[in-house]
Parts: sequence; structure tokens; C-alpha cells
Amino acid sequence: MIFQIKITTQDAAILIAVEALSYKEAETKAEKIMTVLGNEFSLIETVVKTTFKEFISGIVDKNAESTYYKAKVAYMTVSDNGKEKSVKNQILVHAHDARNAHDTLEEHAEEYLDGARVYGFEETDIHEYYDHEQYLRLDLQSMVAGLKEAGLESVSINQFV
Repeated sequence: MIFQIKITTQDAAILIAVEALSYKEAETKAEKIMTVLGNEFSLIETVVKTTFKEFISGIVDKNAESTYYKAKVAYMTVSDNGKEKSVKNQILVHAHDARNAHDTLEEHAEEYLDGARVYGFEETDIHEYYDHEQYLRLDLQSMVAGLKEAGLESVSINQFV
């Protein structure tokens, strides 16, 4: 599941998306993310389960700005009783611009969702997305920082990856 979390700092309010199994796990991850990123004066305002069924990422330059888009996709499937039915899903798409996001979505739809069509597409206010892998990397970053504070200066995150 993907949760949207509104975090208020001294300067602004931001939205992040977190992959988690429950509200509590999402909140715990958000707290850890704020701590690791140095936002000790942050406050979690809301934790909301989204309707996103999955996350896909286009080509994104880590040094350039990127955006998260909400895509609404519909495709046909066969129900248990043999009848065709339409399934509608929302997908969170990360890309450097709308064109790249749409192209990535079209490619994904062709590859995984046979006959899918995009019927809605819009930019979101999400600032960052943390799936399990990204969260574990942040957690590892935090542990390495703790080891360095304890006097083990030669420790590097690359030793654990």
C-alpha cells in the first residue's frame, strides 16, 4: 500500500509517499525519514492511505527536478464467472516532466496491462516517494552516521551495499 504523509517543517508543509503495510508502519517510516534527513522540527500532520495500486519511475536525473504524477488507467479483464469487466487503477508515476511520465506509463501499460488506456493524468504535490528499498537505504545511512558518531570514522555505506 502507498500512504501519503503531510509533514510540516518550520519552513513549509510537504507531502511524501511511503510504501507500508499499515498506518502505523507508514507513520514510523515518516518519523525515521524526518530524523535521517535532519528535520527534527517536523510534525506529521496526516497519514492517508492512497488509491495508488503501484509506483513506476521514468528516466529521472538525480541532479535535476522531477515530479510525481497521478495516472488513471483502465483495462479489461475476465471475472471469475467468465464475463469481461473494466478495472480502473491509479498509478503513481515519477518522471522529469509530463511527457516522460506519459511515455513511461504507456510503455508500462503495453508491457503489463494488455489493452490498457490512460483516462486521467495530473501532477501531484508529492515531494518524494519512499519504497521499501529506499527506506532501507535511509535506515542504513542512519546506522552508518551513528557508527561514525561513535568514533568509527572509516565506516562507509558502500561497505554494506
